[in-house]
Amino acid sequence: ENLGHDIFYSFAPRQVTGFGAGRCSGCHNNGNGAGTSQFEQYSNNEYENIGIPRNHEIPGDPDPDPGVVAITGCVGEATEDDAQAVLNIVNLAYSTEGGWTTESHLVVGDRLVREDYLLAIKASDTRIYLAVDGDTIVGCIELKVVNGHAHLGMLSVLPDRQNQGIASQLLAYAEEQAKQVFSANVAEMLVLDVRQELLAFYYRRGYERADEYVPFPTDLNVGKPIDQNLMFEKVIKSL
Repeated sequence: ENLGHDIFYSFAPRQVTGFGAGRCSGCHNNGNGAGTSQFEQYSNNEYENIGIPRNHEIPGDPDPDPGVVAITGCVGEATEDDAQAVLNIVNLAYSTEGGWTTESHLVVGDRLVREDYLLAIKASDTRIYLAVDGDTIVGCIELKVVNGHAHLGMLSVLPDRQNQGIASQLLAYAEEQAKQVFSANVAEMLVLDVRQELLAFYYRRGYERADEYVPFPTDLNVGKPIDQNLMFEKVIKSL
């Protein structure tokens, strides 16, 4: 992809002249021309443009920019010591105004409490995986396997680290663990039925509608719906 891009635009990863002159703004128009985004992608997972990364397939092209973002710790398993960090990530992700995952206009209160987190990490059928950048936990996802079905939830990324591919990395990792470690053959998630942009995110990753709906669980410690008719829609994917 990178090589094809720069062949088309005259081997000019930065300053385009000649054949490709003037065309960069059509695909790279959000002001980030430094190529410092997650994995040096041309677009993030929401198909938003994120700049012009250096092309390492071109002979003599320089090393990566020092500002390139990467999940250096990749994904690991959560422990009791990670409780506060995970609580912060989940509750900030769902409540911060302007964040891609915010649901503050739909649900009030914390979406995760310490008691439920500690119960989850101690359960034999449940894992919570973390995305780590250096020493900082930046995202998380919960996996619970029951009768061959991998129930995924709590997919959250710090608001200032969203739109960098972290959620997709966590989701893929949890799916792989479900399949390889727990022998799950189906992954499923519950998504608020009014969150069409979030449902679309999962559709692009192979999930399909199950045509099943679940009322918001007002008896659990996952916040309170503003609209009492709020429902979850189930999406599924074969592993």
